[in-house]
Parts: sequence; structure tokens; C-alpha cells
Amino acid sequence: MRPEDYSLLSNSQYDRVIIEPPSSERILSYRIKTGYLTRDNLEVSKVPGSQWSYIRRGIECLKPTGKMVSLIETRELGKPAQEIIDNDWLEAVIELPVGRGNLLRRETSILVINKSKPDQRKGKVLLVPESERRIDWFDIRNPIEWPSKITKQYREWLSEPNRSGIVSIQTIAANGYTLKPRDYAISAGLSGRKDVSYEELINAPMIELKEIGEFIVGRSHGWIDYDREDRMISKTPLHGDEISDSIYLLDRVATDAQGLIDLSRSTRHSGSLVEVEKSSTLRKSDIVICVEPGSCGVGIVGDIADDQVAIVSGDCIALRVREEYDPFEVLRILRSDYGKYSIHKAKIDIFFNGGRLTALEEIRIPDIVSKQ
Repeated sequence: MRPEDYSLLSNSQYDRVIIEPPSSERILSYRIKTGYLTRDNLEVSKVPGSQWSYIRRGIECLKPTGKMVSLIETRELGKPAQEIIDNDWLEAVIELPVGRGNLLRRETSILVINKSKPDQRKGKVLLVPESERRIDWFDIRNPIEWPSKITKQYREWLSEPNRSGIVSIQTIAANGYTLKPRDYAISAGLSGRKDVSYEELINAPMIELKEIGEFIVGRSHGWIDYDREDRMISKTPLHGDEISDSIYLLDRVATDAQGLIDLSRSTRHSGSLVEVEKSSTLRKSDIVICVEPGSCGVGIVGDIADDQVAIVSGDCIALRVREEYDPFEVLRILRSDYGKYSIHKAKIDIFFNGGRLTALEEIRIPDIVSKQ
């Protein structure tokens, strides 16, 4: 039924409801075909028919003790769904693997709505991020095992580091009502972390990177030239101090197992005689993030000798963490699966937004990184 069709809602209430809303592309096509188009600027106007509209209609069909399961595109989970949290109806959000065939070619999740949650589940939501990036639905040599795994996780209702997390509805409300499992630190890992429980980690308030430090933007290779002795010189005066020491221009992030940057492996160019603004030179404990599409790497700057200067190229961004925060705690989160996923998504936004760093600045991490 379409959301505006009340024929099944008039007098009927159901114990169980299963919904597969049409994709956002089909909804958009429906809007255009039915004339819901602002012809002046070719923008779709507000009409009934989002995936959430179908889900809300399904909830209206439920009895006070009813239960509903619905598919939803994962990107829709970022839109506030305040009523199902405030009413404590949401029981679980489970991300599904993306298939190579015709099924689930886009990121899709399962919503479990329960108007009468068991006492032990009240005030809480089970979040399960996708653990397998792609599934070959038609490869009979490799039987699909994820349905039984998901069923087991839901039935056992467990918080398992890097697999699933039970998050309070207060935490979800504090995080802007986003329901994306990957917006929470479920896969942030615990290795080497200071004394904090997994429950504290996934229920910690989230803080944006721009709140804990300042970003240093790298310079493109276009501002560098070389003299006859193959030393770096600046094409464009920076009105900074002329430095004649060893220059390390980081255009990649090569680290050891702990994330400490190896300057000799992270630089393509080295030389002397280049004008550098002191505010753009790296210091010990600066975190460097590689933002070039197709590349990866996050590391922290270690000791820099007195005769060495390190700067970042246009392929990297540096985060200088404020004194009240622990840069190594920030590094651990950014190097976790959660951090890698967040950086990957931010890099896509940076690419499609002309290099603007907003998406990187707005990456949220659990606020367990203060020194106190």
C-alpha cells in the first residue's frame, strides 16, 4: 500500500507486520511520474512516500503488543527517527551484507520494532554493524551463513567488541537520533586502551574532531621546485622563515605497529632551502591522516630532531590535538575499524565537495580521550 492509503488502517490492528519499502530511487521515480515536481528549479517537492513514511504506517498497524520487521536503506538511518526512540519501540538495527547479485546491491539494514519490549531490553537498542563487506549470493560453493549469525546475535542479545553493541536510548538521543550502527564506536576496538569498559565505550558521548584540536592543511606539490643540487625550493613565497635543515614532506603515512610515523618511509622528497610557515610545520604528537582517494593511513608524529623539519603535502591533513586530550587515545580510535570507516566516508565527501574538510572535521569519536 502507499503511505497515504488508509484502507488497511481503518479498523485493523496486527500482531506482526513485515515491510519492504520501495527503494529511494523508486520513490523518486513515482514522485516525478505523478507530477510532484517543481518545474521552476526541477526539485522534488515534499510529498508522502519516503521509506520512513512506510515504516510509520506499519507502526500504526501494530497492536500495543505488536512487533514489526522492516528493511531500510542504511543511509536513511541517519535521518532522525525521534518517535521510535522516545517511545522505546526500537529493539534492534542490523546492517546486512551488500550482495554482488541483484539482491541488496545497496547498503541495507533491518529494523526490529517492538511495542512491548521485554523488561531486560527496555531502554536499550541492539546495533549490529556489517561485518562482511560483500557477499556473493550465487556462489553455491560458499553457503551464506550470515542469517544464522544475525539470528543468534539478536536472540542472545549480547554486546561483543567489534561485532555488536547494546546502546541506551539516551545515548542515541544525545547523538542526534542517528540509527546507523557505524555511527557508534562498536568497532573502535579495545587493544591498548586505557581502563574503560566496552559498555562505557559504546555509550560514551560523541565528540567531533574539530572540538578536540585544529587541522593543518598540507601544501600541494605545485609550490615546490628543485635547484641544481636537487634541493627543495619554494615556487611561491610563503613569507615564512627560510629553513636550511633537512626537510621531510609527508605525502604518505608509513607507520610501525603502534602507529608511529616513520619519516624516512613517509616522504618522497627531502632537501633544504625552503620557506616554511612555522604554524604549518609538524610537531611531536600531531596526528597525520592521508586523504588522497584510494590511499589510506593514519599515524602520529614522534620525536623530530633539531635539524629536521616535517611538513605535510596536499595528500595529507594533520590534526593537532589540544592539551587537555590524549593524542594516543585519539589515534587508537582513528586506527580502529570504526575510525577507518569514518575516515573513508569523510574522504568521499571531501572529494565530491571540492576539497572542503567539513566531513573530516565532523567525524565523531567517543569522548574517552581526555587526559583526566
